Amino acid sequence: MDNANTWQEFMGVKAMVEKGLDRVPYRFIRSLQERPKVSQYEEKENIPVIDLQDQVDNSSFALSANLVQAIGRACHEWGCFQVVNHGIAPSTMNEMMEAAREFFELPDEQKMKYFTLDTMSKFRYASSFNLQKDKILSWRDFIRYSCHPLDDVVSLWPSTPSSFRKANVNFCTQIHGLVRKLCGAISQSLGLPEKYIEQAFTDYSQTMVCNYYPKCPEPESTLGVGSHTDPGWITALMQDDVTGLQVLHEDRWVIVKPIAHALVINLGDVLQILSNGKYKSAEHRATVNGSSDRISVVTTYGPSLDTIIRPAPEILLNGCKPVYREIVYKEYMEMILSGSLEDKRLLDFHRLEIQ
Repeated sequence: MDNANTWQEFMGVKAMVEKGLDRVPYRFIRSLQERPKVSQYEEKENIPVIDLQDQVDNSSFALSANLVQAIGRACHEWGCFQVVNHGIAPSTMNEMMEAAREFFELPDEQKMKYFTLDTMSKFRYASSFNLQKDKILSWRDFIRYSCHPLDDVVSLWPSTPSSFRKANVNFCTQIHGLVRKLCGAISQSLGLPEKYIEQAFTDYSQTMVCNYYPKCPEPESTLGVGSHTDPGWITALMQDDVTGLQVLHEDRWVIVKPIAHALVINLGDVLQILSNGKYKSAEHRATVNGSSDRISVVTTYGPSLDTIIRPAPEILLNGCKPVYREIVYKEYMEMILSGSLEDKRLLDFHRLEIQ
């Protein structure tokens, strides 16, 4: 199904809202169990916040022992944390956020040039993850595009808005250095060599997702993105000042309160497997509201498709048994892409029975 044939069948959520509606269409309505309930939120709690002040010197790859310990604790207890004073220039973050907003404000005809049902496209504009198979649609529009290697993909990005390519190149480059440092700390916190994760995934994918969540006439009946975990090894998320991101912690949905110029770091399924279940892949979702839109910019990292995902052998010493069977990452991704994003607990499928 090509772009021309889908123009009349697909309308971005933003465009739908702008045409005027006072009810959420039935294909976006969640079941009673999935719907966001204010009573479920824990306002007094937030995910761990880790301050990297004085720890992002480019001449030093490693973080301090105290920070390594704090990051390890957050990975074990939450599977996510926020980092502040991380070294990425606020101006770089602001320009990236503005470039994303400018793209979503383009006329529909320009955005539709990038619409495709191909979930593996190098640059994709859509709303729900899988429009053909998602039973319930997501209250968002998004663009998803490859960022690595930069020289091979920049020409595939839009030249309009004019700031888009430059803002993305700056942001992708700076965030990569930060992710390397965080992966080094996560490796050390597992008792592995500092560059274990980096070297294990030398050939990697870096993907950007910009999400636009329009205001909603019935925000408690739908979700911007349903509950899911990320398949890769680590995700860095930048959000604006509108609340919406939530993390499941001890069976409660906790609001991730926005902090100016902070980044939310989520572990993905690959790191839960590599750690043999010691660290968790954070289950999260995005809610919407009735008064304003919301934007987030997400950078995800995953291994190459031919990488074999399995618990680190060093973690299995001294009689420790593997919790997960090994799998080629391509097969893991194919299982995800063949269905809905919310057919998510593939980790459970690959869990071994421990005798």
